[in-house]
Formats: sequence, structure tokens, C-alpha cells
Amino acid sequence: MDALETRSLLSGFAHQPLSAAVQADLQKIQTDQKALQTEINTLRPILQADQQAIQTAIANSSTVQAAETTLKNEVTTLQATLKTDMQAIMSSTSSTARKAAMAQFQSDLKAGQTTIQTDQQSIQTAISNDPDVQAAKQKLQTDDAPITADEVTLQADYAQLQKDLAAQNGSGTTTTGAEA
Repeated sequence: MDALETRSLLSGFAHQPLSAAVQADLQKIQTDQKALQTEINTLRPILQADQQAIQTAIANSSTVQAAETTLKNEVTTLQATLKTDMQAIMSSTSSTARKAAMAQFQSDLKAGQTTIQTDQQSIQTAISNDPDVQAAKQKLQTDDAPITADEVTLQADYAQLQKDLAAQNGSGTTTTGAEA
């Protein structure tokens, strides 16, 4: 057997050095990633406090509390109604009475589900309209702005890298040497 020659690259694959533009893009991405990580680390406790402020504003809202109480009462009432309906189904002595009791159960269930959905929407509306919650959410958005800006910058960096890689490769596709 003959010994095979040693190669550092498979034949047919060309290695092209990175252009100055691509190298600059990679360096900018690395720098911007570090800036983003620094922002995240710096702002983490502030953003956590902002999240807590939102939760506190929700918990302290009298409008939200009233909507939650309404929901809780409606659920309790629905449970009692459905329990009564179920007892009527179980104690029915004729098929006609049983069908009527089942129809009442289905009707009460459907009405109860609609009421609960309405109550849940009322809670969301109360949260959305509460001025303290809105202020806390605005503070979070403001405090998060540097991170959002860094993320936008990184997206632009990656887009530029793609353009520069395409320009480096001529047509935007890489060659593998397998073309005929």
C-alpha cells in the first residue's frame, strides 16, 4: 500500500482569508456584544425592581382588587350553581327531568364561562388603565431602552456582516470547489 499524502484541507475546498471589512464587522460585533452584556449586568437589578414595582402597582390597585373580588365571587357562585345542577341531575327520577336538569347544567356552565371570561377581561382592563401600573410599565420601558438599543445595534452589525461576506465571496454564495 502506498502512503497517502497529508493535507490540511480537503482537496476542492478553497480557504479564503477574511476581508478587512469582514474582520472589522466581527470586531464590532464582539465589542457590541460586550456592551450589551455590560448593560444587562448593570441594569438587571433596576429592571427587576421595575418588574416588582409593576406587580406592586397591580396588587395595590383598588380597581384591580374590585375586579378580582368580582371574579372570585362569580367563580364561587358558579361552583354552587353547578353543584346544585349536578344534584338535580343525580336525583332526577325520569328521563325527561334528567334531560331538563342536564340542559340547565349546560346552560349554567356556558353562562358561567362567559361571565368568568368577562371578569378576567375586566381585570386586564383595570390593570391596563391603572395610572400607577402605566407609570411603572413606562419606567421599565425607559430603563430597558439601552438594552433594546444595543440589540438593534447588534442586528445591524450582523446585517452588515452578511453584506460584507456576500461582497467578499463575489456573488453572495460560498464556493466549495464542487462545481463542474
